[in-house]
Amino acid sequence: MHKAIRNIVETDGKEIVKDVRLVNILSDFRAFDAIPASKYILRAVIADGYAQKMLAIGAWNSQSENLCSQFVATTGFQSDYAYMVFQSLAYGLGWINQLTQPNSSYTQNQQPVQGAPSSIPIKKLTTKEQREAHLLSKVEFLNDIKQECGLEITNMSFEMYNNDDRSFYFNFEVRGKIMSDDADIYIAFYDKQNKIRRKEDLWVVYKDGTYHGLSIESTFFELPMSVDNIGRICIFLQ
Repeated sequence: MHKAIRNIVETDGKEIVKDVRLVNILSDFRAFDAIPASKYILRAVIADGYAQKMLAIGAWNSQSENLCSQFVATTGFQSDYAYMVFQSLAYGLGWINQLTQPNSSYTQNQQPVQGAPSSIPIKKLTTKEQREAHLLSKVEFLNDIKQECGLEITNMSFEMYNNDDRSFYFNFEVRGKIMSDDADIYIAFYDKQNKIRRKEDLWVVYKDGTYHGLSIESTFFELPMSVDNIGRICIFLQ
């Protein structure tokens, strides 16, 4: 993502980092595929005026890190992902030449949950955007679907259903060409105690079926628990 931002800044100028168009451009570059939650974090950074404040600072320094700390405290987004997004903007603006880990002063400003893994958000999820980012951060693939059957799941996103904290749409694309007779891709939702709470077909081609190209999917889920309590979202071929 950071390299894509630099290319965009070189083409469109530094002011692009405070324009929400940047999110759409990066989506076209598939810059969010590695860390899907970064899309929602970057959108919030821009929409809430933090990117504009970074431009005013004009450098990656303690002020920029404090700005990132303020963003995390205000929004509740995961601190290491937020730091990566802020640093990616700094890289794109030409202020740094590589991404680094947070320094001790930044870490001291955070308040992680005692004994909890870093993937658990620092604060309770209160907004639609936070819940959608949380869902994306929990997605993992249990096997190499592309290698095993020739398919790739990309451009994933979650969309909360109204103000309900249990219901949402999972949107994604399936690309490729099936190299086996059939493909059954499932999704399983685990709670924070690693207990399976729901398992569903996500995308299925039955035996002797054919598929070659692109499929755009949107699947609705209603879970027996709130999004806040999701520990893992596993996608796998069965």
